[in-house]
Amino acid sequence: MSFKTSPLSLALCLFTLFGAGLYLRLATASSEAHTTLTRCLANPSPANSKWKTISYRARHLCKKNQWWQQDSYMGSDVDYLIRAYKNQIQINMDVPFRYRGKPENRVEVIQRLQKVELCVSEFYARFGLHLSPTFRIDSEAESLPLSLLAKKEIQLWDEYDRAGSSNWPLIRSNGFDISEEQACLIATHELGHRLGLPERYKESRCPDRVKPREESESEDSIMGAGIWSRVDEKVLYPDDLEIILDPICPQH
Repeated sequence: MSFKTSPLSLALCLFTLFGAGLYLRLATASSEAHTTLTRCLANPSPANSKWKTISYRARHLCKKNQWWQQDSYMGSDVDYLIRAYKNQIQINMDVPFRYRGKPENRVEVIQRLQKVELCVSEFYARFGLHLSPTFRIDSEAESLPLSLLAKKEIQLWDEYDRAGSSNWPLIRSNGFDISEEQACLIATHELGHRLGLPERYKESRCPDRVKPREESESEDSIMGAGIWSRVDEKVLYPDDLEIILDPICPQH
């Protein structure tokens, strides 16, 4: 007896297997995050209940793969407040923006940014971090100290070539339209750098870039995310969670 499989049935089967694998990885990452947080909160210190200011320049080595190319460092400014309070990890972050796009698109970009602010908090809450970013735009940003503003200001664009920690396009990037979901992914990934997290995706410029423990984790990690991914399919792996928690719960 022989069985014939239609292309549609095969596609549905593969989609189901992919979805099951993704669900398993998301569930595993959530469980590991819970374990990491529980370990951090197991022995509370009175000092950790007070806000601790974290401010430094993150530097991640980008080793070149050709002998004539010079190794370089990539990174961004890290600046946030963290504390362990009432059995929670609470994080506050001031994020000033300067709008640089077309005047006629300003309202749409700012409306999208406001939605992104909530989306970012929801992502990190999935992994036990109560992150409260405060987005300040133009005149609101100017109320911050000049030294802080110069270091942290993000250029906000309607359209820009490539998103980065200092340049956020929220309508178009590289000539393609950006959905609200993709805008959330950009913000969640880039704010990860402001929490001290390195890139996790493959890049020919940095062949020795440190990746999570397994290759699949590089694809699932929020720090390995491409702009065309979905934020609800991304995770915060323990390696990155430990970096964020290290100021109050050193791992070594």
